[in-house]
Order: sequence, then C-alpha cells, then structure tokens
Amino acid sequence: MLLRLFTGLLGLALILLATAAILSPGFRSDFTYVAGDMTDFLPSIGGATSPWDAAIETESGTRIGVVTGNALNVRSAPSLDAAAVDTLFQDHLVEVYETVDGETVEDESIWYRIGSEQYVSAAFIEPFEPREPDSYRSGNWVDVNLTDHYAVAYEGETPVYAAILLTGRAGWDTPEGEFEIFRRVESETMDAGTIGVPEDAPNYYYLEDVPYVQYFAEGGYAIHGNDWSPLEAFGDTGSHGCINMQVSDAAFFWEFLDYGDHLVIAY
Repeated sequence: MLLRLFTGLLGLALILLATAAILSPGFRSDFTYVAGDMTDFLPSIGGATSPWDAAIETESGTRIGVVTGNALNVRSAPSLDAAAVDTLFQDHLVEVYETVDGETVEDESIWYRIGSEQYVSAAFIEPFEPREPDSYRSGNWVDVNLTDHYAVAYEGETPVYAAILLTGRAGWDTPEGEFEIFRRVESETMDAGTIGVPEDAPNYYYLEDVPYVQYFAEGGYAIHGNDWSPLEAFGDTGSHGCINMQVSDAAFFWEFLDYGDHLVIAY
C-alpha cells in the first residue's frame, strides 16, 4: 500500500514538474531563452551554450553574423521559392533579428530574419566574432582590421557593432596607427586634386555629396559612406586610402563617434 502511494506521488510530482517547464515563459524546447537577448531565438547546440553567445550583440539586441557563401540571396520569406529581394556576398555582415523555421537547405531548416521580410538560410550564416584587440580604450572607439577589412565599434571593452570595409589599395594604403577624429562633414565634396592627383590622371575623382565623412589623419584620410562601389567590392582594398563603408554602416559610425574619439588601425 505504501509503495503504491509513494509511486503515485512520484508520478504526480514528475507530471507537475513537466507542466511547469512547459508553462514557464523561459521554456523553448531545445532553444535557449534569455529575456531581451538574441538567445531568445538562437538554438543551443546539444543543450550547451549557443555559439552565437560570442557574436557581437548590438544595442538593439540583434546579433552580428557573417556570410559564408560566395553569394547569398535574401528572400522575402524563409523559402527558396520566395522572391529574392537582395544579394549578400562572402564575408559580409548581417544583423540577425530572430530565427524562424523554413525550407530545409543543406540539412538546415532554420532561417534568420535580417530585416523586414528579409530572410537568409542559416546554412550560410555564422556568428561573427571580432579579433581580440591588443588593448582596449575607454569610451567609444573603433578597431579597424586591415587584414580582414572590418571595423568594430567598442564601448570600452564591449563590441557593439561591426562593418565590412573597402580600404586603401597598393600605393594608396590606409595608414596604420592610432588616430583621433578631428573633422566631421555630414555631406562632403571629395576631390582627388586635394591629395595630389591631377585632373587628367586615370585615378582622378571628384565626388559630391559623400555621406558621413569623419577625418582622422592629415592628407584627406577619413571614414565615409560609399554608394558608388558595387557591394561585392567591400571586403577588399580599392580606395585611395580612406576607410569606405556602406552608407548604413557609415551612418551608424557617424552617430557613434565624435571629435577626439579614437581609431586603432592595424593589420
């Protein structure tokens, strides 16, 4: 009699525990859940910590991922049959807002939402982990990686954003070292004549309305937006020494940096 009572009570306890887990707001089956964090959406691996924990978390709670395929279509829904609304390129960065179930691609059924009605298969996106800086600065500052062509925004020791770059080509190298922002122009006219390039030279340029220009070194070196180069050009060299960014990234750094803030530029 006592054995039956004990067995019955034990079974009831197990049922109550399982029910509590299911009803708990933190329960997501094999998904990790931390309120207000991207791990609300990102699956754990074998019940362990998600590899996305090491990715940069932005102030809005998204995580930064990196494209692993050569060219990746962005779809209007999580399906290969959905309309392609954009194309991303290898090593380019994306902000991941959440995961959703979708069509299985290369044995992966998870898709990432990277914008309004913009989805990419998780088969071609990995967490972006920035390199470890040699040292950290206080306040807002930027680590510029000339080897991999990334700029990472830091608040002290915490990375909060990253962008892919187009940097100086051979003969017009982006300078290495530590610099401070000393001039800012929201919309600038950039003339190659100011850095010694004659108008009849094949690499002369005259560009109006260059957005979000922040000068960091004498000789016209600046961070700025670039809306004239094809997207696939980013992630390589090709500029006259400036640090070129896609316009949306340059807009972020325009708000993030101010006079006197530091850039650390190195290979």
